[in-house]
Amino acid sequence: QIGLIFFGRQSEIGDYLEHCTDKYNIRQHIKFQTTVTKLKWIDDKQVWQITIESNHQEKQVYARFVMAGYGPLSNASYPTDIPGINEFQGQMCHTAEWDKTIDFINKRVAVIGTGASAIQTVPEVQKAGVTQLLVFLDDLILLLFAILVYHQSILVL
Repeated sequence: QIGLIFFGRQSEIGDYLEHCTDKYNIRQHIKFQTTVTKLKWIDDKQVWQITIESNHQEKQVYARFVMAGYGPLSNASYPTDIPGINEFQGQMCHTAEWDKTIDFINKRVAVIGTGASAIQTVPEVQKAGVTQLLVFLDDLILLLFAILVYHQSILVL
């Protein structure tokens, strides 16, 4: 086991965000399940006009400050060009839609990709009692996916 950790794990980051949200009493100001569709600076009022959409309804809100924390990879995008992925019969999940109920005990698990999400995911999955954990670099996906399909376990994208 590696003794040094140079990054926050997903659970730690989530706990920290929850803690700060409650500590600074800002939950009532957060708009969940809402998409920002347009930002416009109103010079004479020195505010941002923010067009938001929620439940298929659009409206404008105004703010003096805007923090862009949108996370372009936060929407799940499943690859369709991996040979055999449509035949995979095991459980599949995307880190953008993490399912905390997945039971990893005694499972063979493959993680496709080695980016920031993998840095948070791999240590947690490894600690969860898997029998085998494979991490695929993007270049190796096409070559090795057929082996994974044969085992029909869990695939994390």
